[in-house]
Amino acid sequence: MSEAADVSKFLISFFDEMTAWGKQVIVWFDRDKGGLGDHHQAAHDALTKIYDVYVTDRVRKTGRLARMSFSLGMPDYDKSIEAICEISRPTKSSYLIETMRSIPDDDYEERYRFKVVIKDGALRLDKRERFSESENRWVNEII
Repeated sequence: MSEAADVSKFLISFFDEMTAWGKQVIVWFDRDKGGLGDHHQAAHDALTKIYDVYVTDRVRKTGRLARMSFSLGMPDYDKSIEAICEISRPTKSSYLIETMRSIPDDDYEERYRFKVVIKDGALRLDKRERFSESENRWVNEII
């Protein structure tokens, strides 16, 4: 398998894990099932396990773990609406992966860029950015 294929597989696997987590959080958020308050620790623990496998270990004061942010309408990561467009390798120890998130029913598209680093011989997601059309630049997003 090529390096680009490995990086692609890594990001898709992260998307799958995060989609499953996001769907579970949506279920837990249902007030008839106790609301997220009753499941906050379980949601945090499940997310921590995903981060331990996929995300670089560093303090993210406004990150998803710190804020427990999620989308109630749909999971934030979904390979059925977000496709990998390009993979580049700007340095020996990192990759940039550009994706396009498209929601056809809403005629909506948004570009994202993920930085994946090689740390201790393993791939780790280090950064997520969204292209801001209004600012004409990449802006930081929470992972």
